[in-house]
Amino acid sequence: MSIAVLGTGPLARRIAAAAIEAGRSVALFGDPNAVVDAIEHLDAGDSADGTTDLDAAVDGADVVVDTREHDDAQRALATVEESAADDATLVVVSEGSITAAAAGCRDPGRVMGLTELDAADAIELVATDHTDPDVQETTQALFEEFGVVVPVQDVPGRVGHRLELALEHEAMLALEDGVATPADIDRAMETAYGHGEGPLATADRVGLDDRLETLESLADYLGSRFEPPAILRERVESGATGRSAGQGFYAYEDGERVELAPGDESP
Repeated sequence: MSIAVLGTGPLARRIAAAAIEAGRSVALFGDPNAVVDAIEHLDAGDSADGTTDLDAAVDGADVVVDTREHDDAQRALATVEESAADDATLVVVSEGSITAAAAGCRDPGRVMGLTELDAADAIELVATDHTDPDVQETTQALFEEFGVVVPVQDVPGRVGHRLELALEHEAMLALEDGVATPADIDRAMETAYGHGEGPLATADRVGLDDRLETLESLADYLGSRFEPPAILRERVESGATGRSAGQGFYAYEDGERVELAPGDESP
């Protein structure tokens, strides 16, 4: 089974590397410099080719995985379908609606979605109401060769975001209620429950503006249990959007945490 991977970012490279390790042939598609760099780092010999031509990349591929970011996922997926073989499975990496992305395809039954979970070797494999059961079974079996696969349906938040954001949401409420400092809240999850990173540190790393937008979206679909806490809105409105801004629930210098954010030193 041959795989075309569209894009050359970290996820694309991980998928390509896992596919090669599993004995699959891979074609990488992207801009010239990025493709050359990716192929060199894969060091896969004849198992991987790189190209800047979409038609060449998907030619003969059994599975096409599009890891690129798109302003219009539906149009982008329809373009990929035009180039792909009629029996190729199309997998689009997106946290948005896979059903909506597949709506522009002639055959939405061969479309699946993929969402990367925080663990590098774990993904959510997303089926829509239109996904052919055989396509789902074959694609899941393929990706299980690469790592951990969580099969999910195409609903907002799916599994990973719901659980991750539920924890972060409650951590923010605990901070808002003065239960403990951000460091102590995070330390509780890291030491008592084995989390590699506390929920407030995770929110800072991802971006509080991103978390606010995602919680608002989930609240629209799932109700008030995901209503963004006031402390999150206040942080975002003040520009303290997390690590990249130098300030979130913690303060940062050159991307490294240096102290608690002002006002968070004690419960």
